[in-house]
Amino acid sequence: RSTDTASFEVEDVGIAAGTYRLPFSWRDAAGKVTRAGTARVVFYAPVREGPEGDNPRVRLTNPGTQSNVTGDASEESEAFIVTTPSDSDRIAVGINGGTSMSAWITGNRGQTWTKRTLPQSLDAPGEAAPEAGNVCCDPMLAADTLGNIWFGGLTFANGAGNPSRIVVNRIAAGTDSFQALTTGLPARTSGTQDKPMMTVDNSAASPTFGRLYVVWDEPAGGGVNIVISQCDTRVLGYPNASRCDNADNWSIPASVTPATGGYIYADVAAGPDGRVYVTWWDYSATNAIRGDVCNPSAQNCAAASGWGTPDTIAALDATGGNPVPFACPILAQPGGRGSTSPQVDVDRSGGAQDGRVYVSWSDLRPGSGATRCTGSGSPASTHLTWDSYVTSAASGALPGGVGALDEIFELAAAKQLKMDEAHGKPLFILNVAGYFDPLREMIRNAVGRG
Repeated sequence: RSTDTASFEVEDVGIAAGTYRLPFSWRDAAGKVTRAGTARVVFYAPVREGPEGDNPRVRLTNPGTQSNVTGDASEESEAFIVTTPSDSDRIAVGINGGTSMSAWITGNRGQTWTKRTLPQSLDAPGEAAPEAGNVCCDPMLAADTLGNIWFGGLTFANGAGNPSRIVVNRIAAGTDSFQALTTGLPARTSGTQDKPMMTVDNSAASPTFGRLYVVWDEPAGGGVNIVISQCDTRVLGYPNASRCDNADNWSIPASVTPATGGYIYADVAAGPDGRVYVTWWDYSATNAIRGDVCNPSAQNCAAASGWGTPDTIAALDATGGNPVPFACPILAQPGGRGSTSPQVDVDRSGGAQDGRVYVSWSDLRPGSGATRCTGSGSPASTHLTWDSYVTSAASGALPGGVGALDEIFELAAAKQLKMDEAHGKPLFILNVAGYFDPLREMIRNAVGRG
């Protein structure tokens, strides 16, 4: 009896952690199958994202750890952060600061940082030659399962006939540099756009796996409208991220909100089944945090017709009757200002609450100074319907195991609500209000895991 051995290699390109069984077969010289079986292959989550406890592959940063990202002495605000799903040591940070639009990249979990400035030349829709941009501010970040980092913001009209646009650029996997041309997204009006936010559908089971979404507000119908544009980084299931470097592959912005009204501070998230959730502040007479959802399996989310009647998540009336008391009050420092900028994300952990939507925002009622959040009802809900509200502990801990904030900050418009994918818990990434201490960009989350 003889024993044969063989080995094979599988490259992880964003495969979810778990145990997989891969079929194999032995063939003789004539090509006849002599033996067949199944190999058991275990994919572990990227370091620092695996299960807590005894997993030797996990590296946790101590709570309160700081990393001086920018090393700059200029005024900075609106900090945003993203890690790539396939490598949590690869991090990008964007801020408003200085005279250019820049991102800072690290591949060693913040030990060293590389600054990259967004190119001013734009690939614009329908134009053969590059368009001269005037890249400004309002950073947004997202990362896909292939390791691409997507970074963007807005550009003002440059005085030479080129319009204001929302812009996006890509830092490809394994690199730390932008593409030569920044992508200028289609614009519906000649007015200015503002407050963009971005996400990627990173759920492999989703029918729109790999789709990029960007939302922002722009003038429309005598008011300000929330719009959405999208681009697919996969074609027939195969990755092709570079196609979204071409402005012509982005959809014409579609209205999410009614044609008239006052809407601002949009955010967007994609659920595990591809549903797209958009939230915003309605600062008209309604004065409420509102949202809507589009199911790409049933509707065209690139068209206004794909978006239904918005749902009111919480009214912000001055009487104190609404919103009712509920989770995660984060006290503001004396004199601090809150922000009604709502943030949304979805549980994609595969656990019991897979598909549950979370929204957070600040309460601007006099004397409140609190940031609030809530979770949606049934994870499979078509609309944004909300649970009965509960009160968090004085420490700021949410029911369900989310830990206390390790430090409390005066809040600004720029905060992030993101899901801890491995544990199905909401995280809050906060920065100090307004223009803050230029010596530090503080990167933290709300569960004390660094």
